[in-house]
Amino acid sequence: MLQETVKFSERLIRLPLLDGISGSLEARATAMGNIVEENPKKYGFSSALRKNSLFEYYLLKLSFNRNTVVYQLDKAVREKVLNTEIRLIPEKLPALMNGTFLVEARENEMLLDDIKAVGYYAYEDLLCFLVIRAVKKRDGSISEFKISGTFEREEFIGKSIKKYIRSLVSNKEQDGGKAPNSYTTHKIDEYNESLMVKAIHYVIVFGLMLTAERTPFEYSNKLQEKKYIEDNKKVKKTWIARYVNLSKRYIKQKEEETKRISKELGKEGKSLEEVHVKSFIRRQPYGKDRKLVKEIWIEEFKRKQWVNDGNIKYIVRGNE
Repeated sequence: MLQETVKFSERLIRLPLLDGISGSLEARATAMGNIVEENPKKYGFSSALRKNSLFEYYLLKLSFNRNTVVYQLDKAVREKVLNTEIRLIPEKLPALMNGTFLVEARENEMLLDDIKAVGYYAYEDLLCFLVIRAVKKRDGSISEFKISGTFEREEFIGKSIKKYIRSLVSNKEQDGGKAPNSYTTHKIDEYNESLMVKAIHYVIVFGLMLTAERTPFEYSNKLQEKKYIEDNKKVKKTWIARYVNLSKRYIKQKEEETKRISKELGKEGKSLEEVHVKSFIRRQPYGKDRKLVKEIWIEEFKRKQWVNDGNIKYIVRGNE
């Protein structure tokens, strides 16, 4: 698993919010990015930062309201999210996507594959994703790359994530890489396209699971603070770390289930057959005329059934 000394959340927190700059979100992000790029050491950065990266990092940072909230997922939570599937982007997006957020691993590890963090913000009718990759170079050092995607809300919902991203990439390639409000990255290739699909699927599933009925998750908030040197002065930066882990209720439930299953083992003269069903989000109608819909997380499960040896069905395929 790739690791890096500094989490992306700390890199984002460190960016200074400079006084005396007004205008639109893009104008402020551009102005602040230009100032920091011209003199990175003044603001505590050891080396120059790319202007394009600074612009997108500032767009994300400025989109937070009063507090920057970072969801930090432990290993068990990350595995639950990875093992849950949705086929289409829901018509009603998770409540999490009504605001701005950053998701990363609680430990200093990758969120999934070589993705270390995923940031999101909504701007007017656009949904904006910032995927941060950590790539190990030949000399052993870690380089940070970003993949960004900006999508129109009305075109985004209700679609297959993979097919939708593919159509945007195809359109962009046909337009010479200049298609507005679409998928963008430092390099269009199948791997980056696949990572964007995985990242969007991941944060949507996480958002749905966070508020779904029967959710296995719980979280706690902790105010974090760190001091940095800016313009030869110590500056205190604060943010909210939202630690997400498996709930005590869920852990107890699984322990009781394990005990129950262990008591059923060892029945004489029978064979135990097993079918694995992957986790998924069920959209359950309810309320008056069943017009309301709620999400229910259905955990992956193995359906176990005892059958007499004489009743086992053997399937013989042709030419075998």
